[in-house]
Amino acid sequence: MSGFFDSFLRKVTGGLEMPNPKTEKLLEVNLGCFGGFDSQAMQKCWRRAYDQFLEYIKAGSPKHAKVTDFWEHLKTVEVKGTENLFSNSLDNLVNIIANQMSDFSEFKEFLLVSIGEEFKNTGEENYLLLEGIIKKLVLAGGEGEVAAGITVFDLLTTIKENELSGSNLNFLQNIFMFDDFTDEELKKEIEDSKWSEFYKKMGIDFVWAKRIFESGKIGSLYPRKLETSAGRDFAKKLKQLKDNSPLLVEPLYGEKIVTNHTQDLSANTENVKVEYDNKKVDLTQKVLKIDGTSSGDGIFMYHSDAHLPNFTEKDKYFNEFTLRQLTKDKEGRKKFTLEDFVHAPKIFVPYDLRNNQYGEMTEYTVDVRFGYYFDPSHPNEIQVISSYGRFNYPGEKSNIAKGGGVIDIKVVQDDKYTETKMKMLEMAFSLEKQDGEFFQEKLSENLQNDNLTYKGKPMAMSPLPFVISESAFERMKVAALQVAKNLKSDKPFMFALDAFLNPSPIQEN
Repeated sequence: MSGFFDSFLRKVTGGLEMPNPKTEKLLEVNLGCFGGFDSQAMQKCWRRAYDQFLEYIKAGSPKHAKVTDFWEHLKTVEVKGTENLFSNSLDNLVNIIANQMSDFSEFKEFLLVSIGEEFKNTGEENYLLLEGIIKKLVLAGGEGEVAAGITVFDLLTTIKENELSGSNLNFLQNIFMFDDFTDEELKKEIEDSKWSEFYKKMGIDFVWAKRIFESGKIGSLYPRKLETSAGRDFAKKLKQLKDNSPLLVEPLYGEKIVTNHTQDLSANTENVKVEYDNKKVDLTQKVLKIDGTSSGDGIFMYHSDAHLPNFTEKDKYFNEFTLRQLTKDKEGRKKFTLEDFVHAPKIFVPYDLRNNQYGEMTEYTVDVRFGYYFDPSHPNEIQVISSYGRFNYPGEKSNIAKGGGVIDIKVVQDDKYTETKMKMLEMAFSLEKQDGEFFQEKLSENLQNDNLTYKGKPMAMSPLPFVISESAFERMKVAALQVAKNLKSDKPFMFALDAFLNPSPIQEN
């Protein structure tokens, strides 16, 4: 490699790091079915595309050597135990469920419960999970028929019918459930769906349904009472936050923020002062997040001109003047938080999500999601069961990032981190536009043929991995253990953490 190219790659690699590593942070705590368990099927699609690509660029060519050299190098530097967190996430979950079912002696039946019938659609996470559980049951000497998918409607009406007939509900104690719905989705199903009137006639309401799911009679990896301590504002529920991981950053909460203003009628101006705990808040490096929104919706960046009539992007920006307008609703005020702006880590991907163009290197922000399993009987241990990265539409500010595609996360030894990223970029820049087009088209074809979709659209997946250091991986584990302990569950459960994670090793001062 020439000195110029080496210098160029180092500059590019450095540009993909977080400018301020100390701003890395956890974004959200997810409970229940937190997604990513279709990654095993996605990895198979990637492998087929990779084999097709190797055949396309022909063995013995310089391109072939660069590609195979990088992936062989990656195998030698991955941290032991992390190699298959993406590709084996489904198997890991199936094994945990099997262990919780006490080798199928305590629980006689496994039910995958969801609002709709996604468990019947090949390629959906629920379908893949149910298929895996059935295989596990058969291997353990059980019968596949004791594992089934069922809708919330069918489960609740069956339980209610038994209750109305005077039958006891002891049969619930034989069930281990994977419940793929949140309390919010459950409430919407009961109060605002095509079945709402039928639920009402049956005497099924949200309070009754919650009592059933929280009664402890049904086994689950999702203690629903923990839901109130999860979500975006999880840090608000944690105890002794100042002693926790630096990743656990508590935002400023809307109910404690005061906006005072005075109006100078002669000058037709308004002075606004935003305070939190009697201290003035500098909004210029803050992000406004409106509660009750999903993904990047309801997230605003600061801009001093956001209130001016000719400002064109009012739906993405706020300032002192617009803060009160954006956070008001019919009842008077929406809940919101003000959080620090984060320059997220980035990656180059030869694919433009905006217009589905292939072969051109496009810069994306990446947020990571690691799945964990925690058993309170072993309070100082936590098991990582899955990894799942998401690269977002280009051009968005970091904290607004939403949607996009899936990316495999590779954890490498700290002293091999820079070398690995250099090799990856060297490989990428050795390929031509048509090479990137071929690989990405084959990958997209495979994902579509295997019916791997998101909200009805074909899934997008990066051909390149997101490389992080072992230090970064361990920082996430430390934060995860502290979150798990703070959730105060007396039963084992699984959860996931979303984060803008600085991928590089810890830099010693």
